[in-house]
Amino acid sequence: MFFEKKNHKKPDNQGECRISLNILKECGYNIGLCRLLNTDFNTGIIGDEHDLRRRQECFGKHSIPIPKIQTYFTILCQQFEDSNVIFLTWAASLYLVFSIFGTKKSGDSQGYLESLTIYFGLMFAANLAAVADWIKQRQHLSLKDEINNQKVTVYRGAFGTAISVPIRELVAGDIVQINQGDRVPADCIILDEINLEVDESMYGKNREKVRKEESQQHADGGEEGNDFDNHKQNPDFLLFSDSKVMRGEGRAIVCSVGDATLISRHRKKEDLVIKEQETLLEQKLEKVA
Repeated sequence: MFFEKKNHKKPDNQGECRISLNILKECGYNIGLCRLLNTDFNTGIIGDEHDLRRRQECFGKHSIPIPKIQTYFTILCQQFEDSNVIFLTWAASLYLVFSIFGTKKSGDSQGYLESLTIYFGLMFAANLAAVADWIKQRQHLSLKDEINNQKVTVYRGAFGTAISVPIRELVAGDIVQINQGDRVPADCIILDEINLEVDESMYGKNREKVRKEESQQHADGGEEGNDFDNHKQNPDFLLFSDSKVMRGEGRAIVCSVGDATLISRHRKKEDLVIKEQETLLEQKLEKVA
């Protein structure tokens, strides 16, 4: 519920605060949230094999969604959408009809072979192009999957040792280090920050270069009182998966991983399909035509 759009948007009325902020308040602010996720505010999770497996079973495994390859049959069908191929198919079909009727008058029973030759040539060229496109998509997919192998700094162990782990090995409760130029590895809540500014334009309008602030002083678990609910003291303390850190640094606690992240829950099926993109030259030629 922290990351739902209706809960984290800035309220319109003076004196109200974000619903996500109220949820965090019920959790006991940052200290209470760490306690609920069995995470130490300073040293992070235990991080042994048993702890990681337990968290994955409870919250799911993490990975950034990557596009899916189109089936070979789909790619093959797309080869026949070209106007030149359509023209040749119609021409071969008409020639086949004329050759069939022509054989009855001339007695030549081999007239249809030329049409079949055109059909064979079209199918051969279509299969060749489909194989090339399929291989290209496989290579593109392997490059995309490297995102999940990128390293992120987390704090684990009794002494809070900073270690680098692949993004796919993150678990809920991990405390991650966020620096300028990084991609946010999962849906997180800020624990502490210094001038943190994040580009969240992929999550909607007016979300570019959003200034981030931690939810409250973590030393005492947050201050109680009406001044915290004031509109002017209404921090944006959420970090969304795959958004880019433009400035500053900080630490954040991972709350949603894998399919539970906002970007995964609201992503459409067609967004996960590799699409053939036209080059600038092809776009200009279409405009001229």
